Amino acid sequence: MHWAAVVIMVLSGLKSFIIPIIIAFFIGGTGFPGLFALIIIPAILLISGGYSFLYWFMYRYRVEDRELHIRQGVLIKKQRYIQRSRVQSFDMSAGLLQRPFGLVKVKIETAGGGSEPDVELIALDRSEANRLKKKLLKKPQEETVDEEIQTDDEAFHEEPIQMNTLPIRNLMRWRKIG
Repeated sequence: MHWAAVVIMVLSGLKSFIIPIIIAFFIGGTGFPGLFALIIIPAILLISGGYSFLYWFMYRYRVEDRELHIRQGVLIKKQRYIQRSRVQSFDMSAGLLQRPFGLVKVKIETAGGGSEPDVELIALDRSEANRLKKKLLKKPQEETVDEEIQTDDEAFHEEPIQMNTLPIRNLMRWRKIG
């Protein structure tokens, strides 16, 4: 991911803190209101910035022959392996936070995924995003099979399978015995 992911994550995190900050600033307890602005707001920015930097630094992804490997996490480490054949959606968008840096946000959804995307890369160069899209959505190389593959016609002309049937009264008799 691009280094601007740190800035984007900090700004996205502040968006969730804006209401509590406004309430605490205007309604806050007794004391000098400047103290709140001098201590609490910089502390929130510092913690959010530190966490965002560590998240960006620890986030790794790579595309191999059949899978997308993702390693992420600061406190809880996660490794995910997503098969290319399961990728159903690859969405690129450039939001207000990505545009100033010339970046895009990539969302990758897979078969069986929930309402949230399985992978979200919040800051990628457009060229890197296009390269990733090409790699993930590319059809895998057809594997060569040593065995001869039967066509539907050949399978149809095979000898029929002999099925043995058992009268229902025999089933009832066995049920009473068992």
